[in-house]
Amino acid sequence: MKTTLYSILCAAVRIAALLLAMESLLGIVGHFMNPIDGVPMLMNWVLIGGGLFGAAVGVVLWMYPGWLVRPAVGRAAHEVIESPLTAEDFQRIGICLLGIWFAVDGIRSLVYLLIRCSAIGSQGYDYAGITLAMSAPDIAAALVLIVVGISLTLGSRGLVGLLARLRGRS
Repeated sequence: MKTTLYSILCAAVRIAALLLAMESLLGIVGHFMNPIDGVPMLMNWVLIGGGLFGAAVGVVLWMYPGWLVRPAVGRAAHEVIESPLTAEDFQRIGICLLGIWFAVDGIRSLVYLLIRCSAIGSQGYDYAGITLAMSAPDIAAALVLIVVGISLTLGSRGLVGLLARLRGRS
């Protein structure tokens, strides 16, 4: 398979831009679903504006990834890279990396939530049970993220085969 360093880095920038835009928009939605009481209205607008700015930067980077890639690669931008890996191998690597990302993010979230609950309990507050109950959906989401991540990582070969069959190739 032949490709260039420029095209590989453009794909990586587009993935990062998509994550930036989605997390920014989800942050705005999360702010509306779980508003902070007692915060001045100006601060709410600053939070919303920051989320919209992050989403706009993500959209611009999605459309024009070369703005970041060209200065990074310099003269090597159009050098051809040959690899014995097939497109299916690259798909499998990508799915594995996504699965690892999900699993690590789920573990990070789970550890944070459990430390937060234990810290509240160790302070002698009566709210430890309430905090754990309120964190239950977040803990469940972290566990689902871990399971999905491990499933993607271990099942990447089967998913690549399924994608090939869906495209009509065997």
